[in-house]
Amino acid sequence: MSTEQVGRGRREFMTTVGRGGLAASLMGGGVLGAWGAMNTALGQPLPGPLRIHGNPVATRDKDMKPFKQQYDVDLQIQLSVTHTETVTRIYSGATKQFDLFTLQHPFIKKLARDRMILPIDESKIPNIDNLYDHVRRPEWAMHEGRLYALNYLWGYESDLGEVKKFLIAKKKNIRTMWTTYAEAVNLLRSEEVHALWGWLPMATSLRKEGLRMSYAFPKEKPIMWFTNYIVSKDSQVLPTVWTFLNYNLSDSFTMSMTNDFDYRMGSSRQLKLLPPERIKQIGLDNIPELVKNSYTYLLPDRLDKYVEAWAEVKAAA
Repeated sequence: MSTEQVGRGRREFMTTVGRGGLAASLMGGGVLGAWGAMNTALGQPLPGPLRIHGNPVATRDKDMKPFKQQYDVDLQIQLSVTHTETVTRIYSGATKQFDLFTLQHPFIKKLARDRMILPIDESKIPNIDNLYDHVRRPEWAMHEGRLYALNYLWGYESDLGEVKKFLIAKKKNIRTMWTTYAEAVNLLRSEEVHALWGWLPMATSLRKEGLRMSYAFPKEKPIMWFTNYIVSKDSQVLPTVWTFLNYNLSDSFTMSMTNDFDYRMGSSRQLKLLPPERIKQIGLDNIPELVKNSYTYLLPDRLDKYVEAWAEVKAAA
């Protein structure tokens, strides 16, 4: 098979939000990439269906349709609710119900240690080398020298007792605590609040409506989060899994998510596909400095104490 044949075609895909993230890039001038193109050229259909416990933003019909058409694979998607709910489902037997889960970074190592997920077969994902350096093989995704999560989205978000006191003291400045995406957007749109903790797409969508809206970083350092795909230990369709993950790092998926939501995607191809003014607007003009001056949160040893403190903050007058 010639290089031209292997490189023919194009790859696309999607993924997680406000909880999660994706990446994309064009390999060899095509969407398929070497491994996917070779599989198709040999006339070997991909096994299916591919069952995904996914992020609603990253599994939109417009982003999933190209993959289904390209590979003739049925995608069965169930939307995730929260990351803790996803972890609970995994430990309760959901690895037999799904092939892929979208999940943020703090939970990866424990799932890997407990052998609830499979390591990523990096040799089957040609686009993987297009990942930004800080998400290529991050410490939080590694176990025993193997990579256990493929990042597709990333962004930002004294002792516990002091933090609790501070939040309670400032609570008079808090208008309300939102619980849904739509509620948060409406609070800003109606100008009932002038600032809130939220996600990039909130500011992006309101800016497109004509409102003066931007995403601000706190001087104390923004919190950085990473949304990934992890592979179920019981998946029976691994060839399709690797092809799908590769699609999530394609140029088409990357630019779809970037243009619609201003997301920082996993693929560094983002920097080659965007004009300089958009790179600066999204905050990608100095990534090393951005990563250096951000805080990547991990699960605390005593999560119950944090839950207890937050309950006290919410209950305080």
